[in-house]
Amino acid sequence: MNDFASVVVSMFPDHWNINEDPKRDSDASTLLVEHFDLISSRFPERSFVLDRFPKTIVDSKKAAFLALSFGFLEDNPLLRSSYFKEEQKFLRVFQLLWAYDHVWVETSLRYENTERLKEVLQHEQKEKIATAILNKLHQHDRDHVYIEELADLEVLLELGLREAVSSVFVFAKMQVCIWSNYELNMPMFIGNPESMELLGTIVTTEGLYLRDSHGESRWTVSK
Repeated sequence: MNDFASVVVSMFPDHWNINEDPKRDSDASTLLVEHFDLISSRFPERSFVLDRFPKTIVDSKKAAFLALSFGFLEDNPLLRSSYFKEEQKFLRVFQLLWAYDHVWVETSLRYENTERLKEVLQHEQKEKIATAILNKLHQHDRDHVYIEELADLEVLLELGLREAVSSVFVFAKMQVCIWSNYELNMPMFIGNPESMELLGTIVTTEGLYLRDSHGESRWTVSK
């Protein structure tokens, strides 16, 4: 198993190194978390969105009506069942990806409010898992962690989907990075075109979609 930096560098075509790109944010505290826009601008044909919708909804009123976020639940508890049903689809996708690959997560966890994390997780065991991950990050003074236990991945994913922590989930062999985001959609970079078939099968089976940079569903990656 390679170290995190080596895994990241190996994913990009033509030996591109994010650390050497002149447009990289020099003030960024993380390698990937703050740089999806840069990566997608360099590799638009390998950039996607994991989403609940197969195409971008052009009508802003309709898009707003269908939007779903964990933050909406406070004002509208009736959305709880709808939200958790959709969240479960993302969790299932990540469970399967974890089963097939080595997983790293780069995360802003060290910089977030711990009380907010408790409010979002609302589960004592999950809070303990988040604390253990946080302690590991502090111990090694870094913002990335290798994931061995599925429960660790699930907690970091829940924190990301619920917009409490920004994270990037890196699947080493498939050369796939997936960023946490807002309203249950997740930007994605696919470095290895051969991963697309498995990703497409997993994503569609679990009721989600991959959209390309033009907002269309797509099942192939340009080599």
